[in-house]
Amino acid sequence: GAYVLHEKKMTRDAPVVKKLREHGCLILGRLNLSEWSYALTLNAPSGFCAVGGQCLHPEDMHKDVSGSSSGPAAGIKLNLFTFSLGTETAGSIISPAMHVGNVCALKPSLG
Repeated sequence: GAYVLHEKKMTRDAPVVKKLREHGCLILGRLNLSEWSYALTLNAPSGFCAVGGQCLHPEDMHKDVSGSSSGPAAGIKLNLFTFSLGTETAGSIISPAMHVGNVCALKPSLG
């Protein structure tokens, strides 16, 4: 979601995407993640990036979506897909799942 990468075209899939495709998964697209996991600002709202804009809570747009991987949690809550991947820094996956409700989050171990 970083504007500096907005027009960057990827030439290959990430390893996890490659494995998902090999096992028959259909990749629908990329979701809104907080830009740089808030590494460059302290004042951005949860779920905001320059390219995708603000990710809204799927049930109440006035509620906080929390965490940088809010787009994946909101999409699952809206039944747009069965599962999604997000990035984990410090609650980036678990916090949005908790805030949107009824979404299971798995924080992977290192490696």
